[in-house]
Amino acid sequence: MKTRVRAIIIRDNKVLFIHRIKENEEYWVFPGGGVEESDESFEGALIRECTEELGIKVKVGQLFCSNQIKMQEKGIVEMFFFCEQIGGILGTGTGPEYKNGEGYTGRHLLEWIELGSLSLHDVRPRAISEKLFKEVN
Repeated sequence: MKTRVRAIIIRDNKVLFIHRIKENEEYWVFPGGGVEESDESFEGALIRECTEELGIKVKVGQLFCSNQIKMQEKGIVEMFFFCEQIGGILGTGTGPEYKNGEGYTGRHLLEWIELGSLSLHDVRPRAISEKLFKEVN
């Protein structure tokens, strides 16, 4: 089973998301990605992913929850951690989202969404955004 790590970054009662716009889809996801063999820990993977996707350095905090999903017939466990930005500049990532010709499709926009308006957006996974709203708001 593959493992992914996701960052929950909250500032001024807003949550940071990646707004994905593809051909016929528009949705928001928590920043993060897959744990690689070179990662020493889940926390290390999340620090790497936030640098690549967001351009920031984070301090990984408490595990909020985990979620099992099935994608393309494979099981995936996603682990959601609270994180705090401790350096870097948002939007200066080094991942394929920021490079032309890397095979990345669609748009990748960084957006802060008010905790109270999460239900107005297609946040994926929905169950995690609902749990976050109930427990943090």
